[in-house]
Amino acid sequence: MDNKCSKCHKPISAEESIYSTREYGKPFCRNHRKKYNPTEGEEFIREYLENKGVQLEEQVVTPQLKGDDKGFRVIDFYLPDYDVYIEFFGNWDHQERKAEYRRKRDVYEKNDIFCMYFYPDNLGILDFIFKKRLLELLKRKNSKRLLLKYTIYILLLDTLKWQVVGLFALIYLLLTKQWSTSDKVVLGFFSIAIGFHILQEIFYVWKKEKKPNRSSTIHKGFIAIL
Repeated sequence: MDNKCSKCHKPISAEESIYSTREYGKPFCRNHRKKYNPTEGEEFIREYLENKGVQLEEQVVTPQLKGDDKGFRVIDFYLPDYDVYIEFFGNWDHQERKAEYRRKRDVYEKNDIFCMYFYPDNLGILDFIFKKRLLELLKRKNSKRLLLKYTIYILLLDTLKWQVVGLFALIYLLLTKQWSTSDKVVLGFFSIAIGFHILQEIFYVWKKEKKPNRSSTIHKGFIAIL
């Protein structure tokens, strides 16, 4: 079999050639494959990632993996910025497919493929599930570079963006306006409290300890004041 794309004639892997020939009749590289018809769940996940600005590749073909009875695997998504994969187990409720999904998951784990697995009941809380499982995978990868990228783009610029904006706004007000001593104390307290909360969240990104309950001392302090 000719392992070149029928469109651009660039070399492709044997697995990609087999997969695209099976699906489309001719070998194609990823850039020239016909658009596949994703399930609604896959489409939902793709739109979520695109809205978050997360780069992704769809239907990524892997070579035969160690201990696998299949010649290759096609993984739903690959996130190159974090070097992790996503599989959506859309038919988890069907027993035959559930067994197949479990075999696939076992093969990935044996081959050190870092993959997030999403299920139909995860879609309603996808934002929470995605961030939680991505952080768990990055901690397993033990990559400071990827954890730093998560801290900046996922934590500070998404999850905590309003806290970050509020902190800078309070600091700006403190530095540019004339306030009475009591007002400065109040603004200063809230600035410190928000800053402490942000640092606390960053700390638990970088540490392996389980994240504390939201009803921490700092939150109880806010409730008491308000």
